[in-house]
Amino acid sequence: MINININLGEIQIKKNLINRVAPIIENFLTTDDLLVNLEQEDMIEEMVKILLRNYSVKELEGISDENLTTKIRRVLGIEVLSHLFDDLTAQEIANYETTVKTIRNQS
Repeated sequence: MINININLGEIQIKKNLINRVAPIIENFLTTDDLLVNLEQEDMIEEMVKILLRNYSVKELEGISDENLTTKIRRVLGIEVLSHLFDDLTAQEIANYETTVKTIRNQS
């Protein structure tokens, strides 16, 4: 019986977090051209996992919407950057690396 109550509590916490996170992510994905390739449901799921992994329930309840929005924006930005080179060919990546090395050597 205790396990059922714990699981129900965890489910409710996750639902509450989804309800807070979803509109913020939706707003970013619909208003920021850099984020158009991100999948909304995937980002909501990932954000909830990240928040639950890094914050206690009490901390999450205490995070202001402004602070939560900032955290979400940072994660979305990192997600975009992590896929920056996905569409480049091996030659284009090599050219990029060569250019970066040249610039670093000039400094």
